[in-house]
Amino acid sequence: MADLLTLTSGLPERALAADEVLVVEGEAPDHLYVLVEGELLVRRGGDDLIAFDQPGACIGEKAVLLNRPHRSSVVATRPTRVRVVEDAAERIHHSPEVLLEVAVLLAGRLEMVESFLSDLQHQYRDHDGGLGIIGDVLGALAHHHGPTELSPGSERDPDPLY
Repeated sequence: MADLLTLTSGLPERALAADEVLVVEGEAPDHLYVLVEGELLVRRGGDDLIAFDQPGACIGEKAVLLNRPHRSSVVATRPTRVRVVEDAAERIHHSPEVLLEVAVLLAGRLEMVESFLSDLQHQYRDHDGGLGIIGDVLGALAHHHGPTELSPGSERDPDPLY
């Protein structure tokens, strides 16, 4: 199975300086980006969430696949180079190889999240408090089969113990 670096060989590349923004939260998706070298930081609402530094990492796929604005910004943390997959929705539609690779990357990320939540559920199974919701989250992941308008977080005051 070819990886995204191989499948995007020959596509245009974009060089980013440290602190340069690649994706802006709230903008409509038009491209996918494949990391060639460097590091990209995903930032939502001013909070740093995750960094990607592995060549072949895909950026922007969720917004393209769900046909919705980007929910996060992506910023280079050091000099970085990405391949640009223009008209990404069309490319995915007409390239089963690219679609498969994006699906494999997403499945790997989902598996990691499920494992993490499962570990938390196990560690805090006897704990009264906010972590009791983990079982509900795992159940929702297992039973969700279609698009939904998600609204992470809540309007309540955060628990002062966290």
